[in-house]
Amino acid sequence: FMDTPMGVPRETRWKVWFAGLFLQGIPFPLLFWSEQFVSPGLTAILVATIPLCTFGSNLLFLPTEEPFSRQKLLGVFIGFVGICIIFTPQLGASGSTRSLWGIAGILTVSLAYTVGTLMNRFLMSSEVKIDRNASLYQQHLSSLLFLALIAFLIEGKPHLTLFFS
Repeated sequence: FMDTPMGVPRETRWKVWFAGLFLQGIPFPLLFWSEQFVSPGLTAILVATIPLCTFGSNLLFLPTEEPFSRQKLLGVFIGFVGICIIFTPQLGASGSTRSLWGIAGILTVSLAYTVGTLMNRFLMSSEVKIDRNASLYQQHLSSLLFLALIAFLIEGKPHLTLFFS
């Protein structure tokens, strides 16, 4: 594994980096910000919409690669109902504007994961062959740079006194 080059073809690199942003860079800060305003139970149920969105988008955009089956539909449905049953006692929404922004943020996380997953599926099925490990490496790299930028913008200059005292 360590001998594998971690580069991707130049013409597809921006697509791989963009997929990484939708799979990690955008969802993580948005989810953590949104959880300030939404109960953990409601967060779990809203995050459980990711398989529903991905299942539906695969049917719409990749019907030949991901054909419909009743088993898949039943599996997604049972999983979602199970999450609802487990976390319903922990539901709590204040109805405030901040709570609504938090809910919108978590649903945007679901949408971002769906878009990123679709982008990956298209990348892996494209004519330009991309090594899976190199793609993952590049996606993590783009997310690292994006998250570092977000952290710097929100938190400001890092305090390095802990490391040098």
